[in-house]
Amino acid sequence: MMGTEYGRSIMKKPRGSDDQPRIVVGCRVTIKNTETSEVSDFTLIPPWKETDPAAGRISAESPLAQGILGHGAGEIAAVPLRDGVVSYEIIAVAPGDSEYQDRRSSQRQEGGKGEKL
Repeated sequence: MMGTEYGRSIMKKPRGSDDQPRIVVGCRVTIKNTETSEVSDFTLIPPWKETDPAAGRISAESPLAQGILGHGAGEIAAVPLRDGVVSYEIIAVAPGDSEYQDRRSSQRQEGGKGEKL
């Protein structure tokens, strides 16, 4: 994967793609439930940070986050949740606050530079 750095957030771009940013930890994401048309806007934060869904901060380890990671704007993600599979359209992907960047994944993208895991 190739990546573009925005501050400290890394937006993944698969090689050979249309250079569209992909959802990674630290991103600000807007999604729409394809059945209810409900729109949600939030930041995916690493598991060691405090989540606050009401303030728009959800854990990257949540089922919703796991279902949308790697997707880009305009794509549909089928997310397995407790009550069944829910489809979400990815409306927008943007860099989030640098404090939420998962530095471990950044180091892996850079070929292992930095401290060892």
